[in-house]
Amino acid sequence: LFERLYKKFGDDICQMLDTQYRMHDLICQWSSTEFYKGRLQCHESVAARLLTDLDGVQETNETSVPMVFVDTAGLQFEEQISDEGSKYNDLEAEVVLQYASSIAEAGVHKADMGIISPYSAQVALLRERLEAWGLEEVEVSTVDGFQGREKE
Repeated sequence: LFERLYKKFGDDICQMLDTQYRMHDLICQWSSTEFYKGRLQCHESVAARLLTDLDGVQETNETSVPMVFVDTAGLQFEEQISDEGSKYNDLEAEVVLQYASSIAEAGVHKADMGIISPYSAQVALLRERLEAWGLEEVEVSTVDGFQGREKE
């Protein structure tokens, strides 16, 4: 509905909310560049926040940086297609669970963690494997499932 109204009336009917209050500035810059033409800004109250700022969290390689990208190109991390037509990747799931386990060991509460995937089959795969990693309290959902929610 909004998209149709925007196409018909343009900028006269909308106002971009350009300040976010949830993520570190480096994450915000990436999101801003990729999705918002550089217009999204980070509020100073969260601009430099790291996992190490949480009570009881030790400084490690994983907790002292705001964002991690793992390049799996050429590593045979092949996507599969589920019977329902959704994508999943076994090896990527293992990398994500290892990372979650590492930050849990550093003191991040498991119930404060969220794993987000755009694919329902990947969400299902991750949920199946949580217990084996001792991560039952970690919430896993799709992008839509986490819309408007906060996790550390």
